[in-house]
Amino acid sequence: MAPILKELGYRKNRLTWFRHLEELTIVFNIQKSQYADDTWYYQYGIGIHNLAGNTINSISKCDILCRFDQTINGKTLQAEDLKWILERWTEKYGSLERLRAAAGEGTLPQITTVRAKEYLFSHK
Repeated sequence: MAPILKELGYRKNRLTWFRHLEELTIVFNIQKSQYADDTWYYQYGIGIHNLAGNTINSISKCDILCRFDQTINGKTLQAEDLKWILERWTEKYGSLERLRAAAGEGTLPQITTVRAKEYLFSHK
C-alpha cells in the first residue's frame, strides 16, 4: 500500500497514512486484530480541522469513520481494492461542502460523531 498511497499524496505515521486537504484530513489506517493473527482491519477516516484543533495524523482524531475487515463478500481485499475504496471515499467526502451535502441527504458514514454532525449543520 505504501507506494500507492505515496503516489496519491499521503504521508505515513506507523500504519496510518494521511493527506491534508484544505479544511480536513483524509486518513487511512491498517489495524491488526488483537484476537486473530490473520485478521486485519482497514479504517477510512476524516478529521475536520476546525474540530481537531491541530494537525490530524491519526485515525483517533477523526470524527467520521468507516471500517472494513480484510474481506468483503468473501473476497480478500488487495491493495488496488483499498486504493479504489479510498478514492471513492475522497470523492464522496473530500471537502466540507461534500460532507454537508451528505449530512443533508443522511448519507454520512454510520460512524460519525455528534459534534461533526452539529458542525456540518451549523457552519455553512
